[in-house]
Amino acid sequence: MNIDRISSGTGFVGNVNGNRTKANIKEVEKEETQIRDSVELGKNQDSSIEQSRKVFGTIGTAAGVISGRAAVPIMASIAGGALAGSVLGPIGAVGGAIAGLGVGAWTEYKGNIGRFVGGLLGGAVGSTVGMAAGVLGHKPSEKMAEETKGFSFKSLFNKLWDPDYTSHKKLTSEEARKVIQDLKPGDLIITNNDGDYKFELVQHLMGESGNWTHIGVVDEGKKVLEVLISTDGPTRSEPERLFTENHHLVILRPDYKDPESVKNTLDAARDYFGKAKYDFKFRMDDDDKLYCQEYIYKSMQKGAPEIGIKTSNFLGKEFVSADDFLQSPDMKTVYTTGSNFWINFLSKFS
Repeated sequence: MNIDRISSGTGFVGNVNGNRTKANIKEVEKEETQIRDSVELGKNQDSSIEQSRKVFGTIGTAAGVISGRAAVPIMASIAGGALAGSVLGPIGAVGGAIAGLGVGAWTEYKGNIGRFVGGLLGGAVGSTVGMAAGVLGHKPSEKMAEETKGFSFKSLFNKLWDPDYTSHKKLTSEEARKVIQDLKPGDLIITNNDGDYKFELVQHLMGESGNWTHIGVVDEGKKVLEVLISTDGPTRSEPERLFTENHHLVILRPDYKDPESVKNTLDAARDYFGKAKYDFKFRMDDDDKLYCQEYIYKSMQKGAPEIGIKTSNFLGKEFVSADDFLQSPDMKTVYTTGSNFWINFLSKFS
C-alpha cells in the first residue's frame, strides 16, 4: 500500500518507495485548490440567515419609505389643516385638510422626513422578520441575495437622506466602447438612470413598466440623435456619454425594409433640429414641442412607416413610451443590461 506525501520544498508528490508521479501532483494541487476556494467562499459569502436578513431588511425599508412619505408629513398636515380650519365650520375643515395635503406633500418632497423615518422603521422590522425567516429555513434567490447584499443599518442613514443613491453601477467607458463598435445607423438606444427615480415612478403610475425612461436613435458616424431637457430640444451627442451616464440600456434594431428607410428616418430626426423645443406637457398633437420618445416615434413614422409601434393611452390622452418600442414586433433586441422597476427601487437602499 502506498502512502502519499508532499516532498518539502519541491512541490512534488512521492510514495514511500520514492516514486513521484504527475497524477499524484495534480490530485494534491486539486485538493489544495478546493480547500482554499472553500475557505475563501466561506469568508466572502453571507450565511442564509444573513442573506435573508438583508433581503427582508431592504424590502422593509422600501415599504417603510412608501408608507412614511404618505403618513408622516402628509397625514399630519391634513389633520392639522382640518383642525385649524374647523374653527370656520365643516367647510373650513375640508378646506384646511386640502391645504394641509398640499403643504404636507411639498414638505415631504423638499425634506424627506417621512422617507427617513419610515425607511428606518421598515428596515428594522424587515431585518427582524428576515432573521426569523432565515432561522426557519428561508433561503432567498441568488438574484435577490445579490441585489440586497449591500444592505446595512450603518449605511442606511446616508442612503435614506440621499434620494439619488443607487447601488447599481453605471457602464464603464471600456464596456461602452465594446457595445458602441457594433452600433448601426437607425439603431435605437433606450436607457434608464436609477438616480432620478421620479421618471420611472411616473411611467409606472401611468400603466407602463417603468423599467426604461429615455430613447435616442443612432445617426451616421455613430452619434446619437435625442431630445434632452438640458438642451431644450433635439440634439446630437456622443453615445459613450449616453451609456456611461445611465445604469441600464437596451439596443433595438428596427426591421427597416431597406437602407432608404434608415436614411429617411434620420433625415426626419435632423429636420427637427432648431425647430422643436422640449415638450414638458407631453402632448402628441404638437410637433413644435417634443419629448424624447415622441421625437423618435414621429421621426420613424415619417421615415419608416413600415415599423409598427402602438402608442399608449392614459386617461384618454395618447402618449408613447419606451415600452411601446420594446413591444413592437418589428424590433430586435441586440444588447441589453436588463432593468426592472421594483429591483431598481430596492437598489436605493442596498
